[in-house]
Amino acid sequence: MKTKRITIAAVAHSCSTGDSDKNLALMEEVLANGETSETDIYVFPELNISGGVISKTDLVDLGETVPDGSHVGEVCALAKRYRTAICAGLVETSTDGMFLTHFIATPDGYAGSQKKLIPQNPTKAGPFKSGQTLTPIDLDGTKVAILACADFLLPEPSIAAALESIDLILSPTDSFAASMSNKLKTLQAARAMDCNAHIIAAFHIDAQTQSEQIAVLASDPEGRTLLHRTTSYPGTHVFRLAVDLQRPSPRWGGLPARVQLLEKMLGPYSC
Repeated sequence: MKTKRITIAAVAHSCSTGDSDKNLALMEEVLANGETSETDIYVFPELNISGGVISKTDLVDLGETVPDGSHVGEVCALAKRYRTAICAGLVETSTDGMFLTHFIATPDGYAGSQKKLIPQNPTKAGPFKSGQTLTPIDLDGTKVAILACADFLLPEPSIAAALESIDLILSPTDSFAASMSNKLKTLQAARAMDCNAHIIAAFHIDAQTQSEQIAVLASDPEGRTLLHRTTSYPGTHVFRLAVDLQRPSPRWGGLPARVQLLEKMLGPYSC
């Protein structure tokens, strides 16, 4: 059984849509006021640099390349200055198209990124393309996957994470009303058990919404809820959680064994 203690700060806050400079300043404010020396990684909400949910008209101005874009470089500088890792998100542009991308910066520089696998309803046309493949990121010996919002709520990306033997899943996530808490906790617990890994979700707080919203959510490999907070206030909220990354024996034979079984079961129905 693998054991490693890691301290994570899940940040829930309101983002300014389309104002990357303001959002970066807010990130630095969080780091400057935090216990960075005692925190291994800060996880910010979905697309926190670009400003959360984005309309198509904003994309040309907001998009940048990864990892050599200016805002990625600024986050790397923050990670070096405050001696902690940072998980952040923005709109990425490349020759292949436009993506919703989240990345990890460490004191030693850019560590890796993940293009969102399910960036929009796959049955409808939209401006964003799928990242298509899961990209594990090494964080000081911990194998990390970034599954943003729908990527952790839907089963297919978590299957990919399980097959990669991921230790920790970070889930920058959009705004959800607190009335959905039980549903999201159940879904997250299922993903954590399938992946045999901890999952930490940090939520965007929609300042325009008056109802109570989910701020953070965390589950362990046994499906137990480690952290669940909601808020009615659109300010900045930082929640720290220290976890021992343990990989107990997977239930039901683990996903690799179940994948082999499913391939046999679904064989007659394949196209």
